[in-house]
Amino acid sequence: MRISTQMMFQNSLSAMQRQQTAMARAQEEIDSGRKLLSPEDDPVAVSTVNQMEKRNSKLTQYQRNIDFATGKLQNQEGLLSNMQDCLQRVREISIASNNDLGNANTRKTFADELKGLRDDLKRLVNSTDENGDFVFSGIYAKESPFVPNGAPPPDTIPNPAITTTTPVNVEIGEGEQVSVSNYGTAFLASGGSDVFAALDTMIADLEAGNPVAAAQETIIAGVQDQVSLTQSTIGNRINRLDQAFENNDTEGIANTKVLSRLRDTDYAEAITKLYQEYMALQATQQSFAKIQGLSLFNYIS
Repeated sequence: MRISTQMMFQNSLSAMQRQQTAMARAQEEIDSGRKLLSPEDDPVAVSTVNQMEKRNSKLTQYQRNIDFATGKLQNQEGLLSNMQDCLQRVREISIASNNDLGNANTRKTFADELKGLRDDLKRLVNSTDENGDFVFSGIYAKESPFVPNGAPPPDTIPNPAITTTTPVNVEIGEGEQVSVSNYGTAFLASGGSDVFAALDTMIADLEAGNPVAAAQETIIAGVQDQVSLTQSTIGNRINRLDQAFENNDTEGIANTKVLSRLRDTDYAEAITKLYQEYMALQATQQSFAKIQGLSLFNYIS
């Protein structure tokens, strides 16, 4: 087989082009930090990377949802704790007042304190969040749980606009949700009577010099139990959120490791390849220069 000068010229030129392309590829991998630059590089790996990136994006959203839900529930937990303090004091006053009915000043003091506790409970159950939404109204975020009645007693009643206790759920994992809602109209009522009606009756009894009726004490005790139950429910939800956050975090870390192996540039390998192609290109260029200088007259002495 005859090898012409033109053929050697063309082969050298093709080799230089391949080496320049390889160098450009290695340089792009270094600059971008990615070794998968197009679907043609490795279709299976590219498909896997796309799926895992979408999954990690969902995990990130789940973690944001968990942070949101945790903040909501922790806020409610704090408010409920304050309500428990108020209710406990109401029960203490009820017991103490029945043991000291003969002292008008004491009865007035107890009645005044109950009014203050009643106002505290109203404020707590009608609390709003940073967006101005009512914390204990669930899907009725713009409606306060308890509203003025217009004519005491009772001077405060459950908001009739709130007709259901439909939960407000937040997605925290694949097929997993947690409710962030608790309705004040549910846990501040017992046996069909709400805590404010009971307090108004207790205040009226004390101001009239009468003992606090056992029925009112029963209502307060029942409300206190419901608040405790709500606190326990919130605690369980927060525990679920903590576990979900840990699970999502573990999965995200594992996914990121796989993604890095499939997608990210191995800088040592890429730099070595760039150097090798550069050296090969130099050698080819030197050979090409010699081929260009070849002529029949080089061999005539």
